[in-house]
Amino acid sequence: MAFPNDTTTGWTDSDGNWHSFLKSPRPDYSRHGGAADRGSADRYYGRVASPHYYVGGTQTSERVAITDTGSPEYAAYMQAYDSETDRKDWG
Repeated sequence: MAFPNDTTTGWTDSDGNWHSFLKSPRPDYSRHGGAADRGSADRYYGRVASPHYYVGGTQTSERVAITDTGSPEYAAYMQAYDSETDRKDWG
């Protein structure tokens, strides 16, 4: 069965294998400090995309740079970054 390469439902790893976010257990990339949380925050505050996440809470734990563009963390970060529509009003 073929799956779409749609980062809202899953990701394709570097070997071309499809992985679904819909399988249980689903990683919580949106938790505070998670990849999606960081992507959304970076876009909101007008920062350039710099895929990363924190092992625990934001700025209270180790920061991990995401260098594997085929990873689920990268997909979660970029999907959140690209879909964030709100912007900080610095005014």
